[in-house]
Amino acid sequence: MTTLEGNWADVGKLSEALPPEGANPIGSRARAIYVNRIQGATPGNYSQLFGTGRSFRSIFFSNYAPDAEAGNLASLVGFSDDFWRQFSVAALCQQMYAVTSSLRRQLLIDDIDRDIAAWNASLRAHGAHWYAYVAAVTDGVIKSALAPFSRTAVDMAAARTDYIRGLTSDAWINMKRTQDATGNWPDRDWELFHHWIKLVALGARDAEIDSTISTVVSKGLPVPQQLMAGNWLGWSNWMLQNLGGADLSDATGAMLKEVCNTYPGSQWPSCMREANSYEFTANSQPGSRYRHVPGGSCFAPGSMVVLADGTLKAIESIRSGDEVRTPRGKRSVVLRAAPMRSDRPLFRFAGVDFAFTSGHPFLIHASKAGSNGEYAAVNPEHLAASIPGFNQFGIRRLGADGAPDLICHAPEGEAALRPVQPRDIEPAPLEGVETLYDLVLEPDGDDRSEYFIGDRTTQLLVSSELPRFLSAPATTAVMLHLLKECAGPALSILHRVPDTAVHDLLNIALDSIALDLLPVAVASSQSLHVDSRSDVPLLTPGVSASLTSAVSAFAARFSTTSTLGYDQRMGAFLDLFLSKFAHQFHDAVRQGWRRFDLAPEDESAVLAVSIRGLEFFEALDVPPLSDAELSLTLQYGQQAIAHTVPVDVLASTAGCLYVGDGAAYISGWRQAADTASSARLRVALRRRSDRKDAEFVGVAYSPFPGCSGFLSTCHPVLAGDGRMVGRVTLDVRCLAEPVRTSEEAARAAWTSADEAAFAARLAQAAAARFVERFKLALLTYQGKAVTAAARDLRLMAAD
Repeated sequence: MTTLEGNWADVGKLSEALPPEGANPIGSRARAIYVNRIQGATPGNYSQLFGTGRSFRSIFFSNYAPDAEAGNLASLVGFSDDFWRQFSVAALCQQMYAVTSSLRRQLLIDDIDRDIAAWNASLRAHGAHWYAYVAAVTDGVIKSALAPFSRTAVDMAAARTDYIRGLTSDAWINMKRTQDATGNWPDRDWELFHHWIKLVALGARDAEIDSTISTVVSKGLPVPQQLMAGNWLGWSNWMLQNLGGADLSDATGAMLKEVCNTYPGSQWPSCMREANSYEFTANSQPGSRYRHVPGGSCFAPGSMVVLADGTLKAIESIRSGDEVRTPRGKRSVVLRAAPMRSDRPLFRFAGVDFAFTSGHPFLIHASKAGSNGEYAAVNPEHLAASIPGFNQFGIRRLGADGAPDLICHAPEGEAALRPVQPRDIEPAPLEGVETLYDLVLEPDGDDRSEYFIGDRTTQLLVSSELPRFLSAPATTAVMLHLLKECAGPALSILHRVPDTAVHDLLNIALDSIALDLLPVAVASSQSLHVDSRSDVPLLTPGVSASLTSAVSAFAARFSTTSTLGYDQRMGAFLDLFLSKFAHQFHDAVRQGWRRFDLAPEDESAVLAVSIRGLEFFEALDVPPLSDAELSLTLQYGQQAIAHTVPVDVLASTAGCLYVGDGAAYISGWRQAADTASSARLRVALRRRSDRKDAEFVGVAYSPFPGCSGFLSTCHPVLAGDGRMVGRVTLDVRCLAEPVRTSEEAARAAWTSADEAAFAARLAQAAAARFVERFKLALLTYQGKAVTAAARDLRLMAAD
C-alpha cells in the first residue's frame, strides 16, 4: 500500500498484517473470553435446609478464574450482566440436553435453541469493536504490526491518516480491482474487514471508517454489501460457530454426577444421577424456565374419532362401551384416558384441525412399512421412551424430508385404507386446554389398540399409548405384577399432594430408584422362592389369553366415578413407570444370565456394557442384520479402548433397531473414570464385511456407574452433520473378574425357556423393595422438582 507521510514501512506492514482465515488466533481468543464471561455469569446457588449452598459456578466450573480482558466487554460490546446470566443459563441447559439421559426429556430444547440463537445474533451484531480490541492485545501479526504506533496519540493519528490515504489511493484500488476481476483476490471479504478493524485499533471512529468505505466504493472497489458503511459492524465471520452448550463441556462431569444421601432412619442411601442438573433446573432455580414435567401421548379435545358406524364423535365425549372403527373391524372402548396436559406442547398437520402431543404414534401405511417402520411421531425419541417395545417395530419422524405415508380412513368402507402424505407439522398452542385424551380398546389376540382420529374431513390411524404386550409377554408379566403391587401403595404416600404436583414428584422419585431397583432385585432374586399364589408364573409366554385378561383387568383400575371418569394419578404413575423401568426389566429378563453382584469402582473391576438398542428414526444407509455388528469405543484424552458386540438378529429389526448380543467387557477403564468430564463411550453400527463404522454415532458421556455399580442410560444418535437420527440405550455394570467369569458360564447355560421362572422371581423381588425405596427417594429429592407445588410441599416420613 502506498503511504504519503509518517513511517511508510511500518504502515505498510500493518496494512499487510492478516491473520489466517481458519485457525485464527484472534477469533479464538475473542471467543474464549466470551465463554469465560458466560461461565463467570453462572447464577444461583444449590438449595439446602440452612444457609446458602455452593454456587452453581463453583459446581459446574470448579477451576474458573475470570479472564483479565473480560472486564472490557461491557464497554466494547455493551451488554449488561443480566445478558450474560441469561446466556449462561440457556447454554448450560443446552449442554444438559446434549449429555444427560433422564433430564433430557424434560428440557424445552426448542426454547433453549431459540434464545441462544437470538443472543448469538446480538453478539455478532456488536462484535466488531471487540474483535478489533482483541486483535490489538493478542500475540500475532496485527499486534506486532501495531507496536510501532502505540507510543503516543500523535503516532496513532499519523498512522491512521496514512492508512486511510493508502486505502483510498487510486493505485491500491486499481490493483485490487484487477485482482478481483482475474479471480486472484479469494480472501476479499476477510481482508477488507481486517482493514476496517485495524482502523478501529488505530483509534478511528465508526463515522471515519464509514466515510473511508464510501470513498473506496465510489472509486470502484468491489465491497460486498455486508461490509459496506455501517454494515461491517455486524460482520462476524471471525466467529466460526455460535456460542452454546458445547462451549461449556467442562461442566459435563458435574452435570452427570451421581449424588447419594441417606435419609435419617433409612437402611440405605438414595441416589440420583444428574443431581446437579436437576437442581439447576428445579423450581425457583435459574434453569427452571427451560424444564417441564414429562408426559405421555394424547389428543386435544375436539379431535374426532370414527365410530363403528362411520360417524364421528369428539374424543372427550367417548365413553367406555362405545364401539369404534379399526382396520380389523369394530372394537369396544374399555377406557378413555384423560391425563393432565401439564404444559406439554401440542402440534397439528397444516390445514388439519386436530392437535396431538409430540410423541403420539401414527401408523405408517403398509406400502411404506417394513424397513421403513410401523409407527411415526413428531418426536420419535419421546415415543420410543414412553411406549416400551414400539422400537422393535420401527419408529419414524413426522414432518421431516422423506416422512412416510400415513393411513387415512376412507368413508367408503373399513377395508379401504388410503395412504396419505402428511402435511407440514406446525405448533398448536391451544391456550386453556388442561386435559388431553386417548382411547384404550378392548384387548384381543393381536395386542393392538388402534383407531381413527382427526377432524371432520381427515381421520388418520393411530395407536393408543399402550405397549404391544404380546410381543414381550414375560416383561409384561413383570410390569403388571409390579404395577399391581406397587402403584396403589406408592400413590397413597402422595395422598396429601395436590394434583398439580403428583406428576412432578413421581418423576423425581422414579428417576432416583431407577438407578438401583433392577440390580438389587436381580441380585436378591437368585435365591428367591416364587410364591405359588403369585399371578406372575401364570403369565408366561404363549399364554396370550391369560395375559390379555390381566391387561383388561388392570385397565379397569383407571376408571373412576369422577366427572372425568379417569384416575389421572394412576395414569401418571403408569406413564412414568413404564418409561423408566420397562426397557430395563425387558433386557434383564431376556438376558437373565447377567450377574448383578456389583463391585466397587477399583482397578480390578471390569465394565460390562450391554447395548439394549441402537435405534434409527429415519431410513438410512445401514448394513443388513446379517452383516452388522456394534462398535464400542471408550475414549478419554488421547486414549481409546475399542470392542465389538454381535447383533442379536432375533431381537433386532433391519434398518430400525440393532440390539447387542451379550456384553462387552472393558478392562483398564479406571483412568478414564478419573477424567469423567471428558470420557465418553462411542457406539456405532459397523459393517462386518469391511469393518467400517456407519457415520451415525451415539455417545454416552461419563459412562461410569456410581455407588450402585449400575448405570442405565440413553443418548441421541447423530449423523455427521449433527442431525439427530436415532438413539442408543445401554447399561453398564461394574463386575469383579470372578463374577465376569461366572457370568460367561451362566450365559452358555441359559435358554429362553428359563425366562418365565426368572421373570417371576424378578417381579416378586422388585415389588418387595419398591415402595420403601420410592418413599425415601421422595423425601430425599423432593427439592429437585420443577413445579412450585411439588417443591414447596412439606412431605413427612410418616406419610
